[in-house]
Amino acid sequence: MQPPGHLLVSIGVGVAIYGLTNSATASAAAAGLGVLIDLDHLFDYLLWASSRSRDKLYLWLHSYELLLPLFLWWIRPEGNALALGLLLGAATHLLTDQLTNRVGPFTYFVVYRMAKGFRMSCLVSFTAEDAFQRLFGIPLIGHVLVALIRRWAGRNATLDYLVSQHRP
Repeated sequence: MQPPGHLLVSIGVGVAIYGLTNSATASAAAAGLGVLIDLDHLFDYLLWASSRSRDKLYLWLHSYELLLPLFLWWIRPEGNALALGLLLGAATHLLTDQLTNRVGPFTYFVVYRMAKGFRMSCLVSFTAEDAFQRLFGIPLIGHVLVALIRRWAGRNATLDYLVSQHRP
């Protein structure tokens, strides 16, 4: 799912969490984490832009394993609205990605990605070039992210090639 979709879903989850807990903090945590998990894409974009190898996909925050500590924090006897907000924000993000992205059923398990050597070709049915095309397609955000990636990765032939492949 693209960031605008995650934003809309996360706002809905945040509103629901507020209704359940009456906690503005938990609501903001759910909405915020539901969007901010996508920051791990920057790591992969930087790797792709700064090297010739574009067949690695790490996505460290896109991990069902991260839900376990949040769940354990939430079910403690005293409970915790913030933990519930973070848990549902992260879980909703992962589930919407699982349903809307072209990925296998185990792709969002870090252990599975490790077993596959983080090889993108073994995990998803798209390439780094496809991902850059999708990045460019996000209004305003895409061009800002590409500018940031270019600043961090430096100007190089790989990034110039990926940018040149963009079809508006």
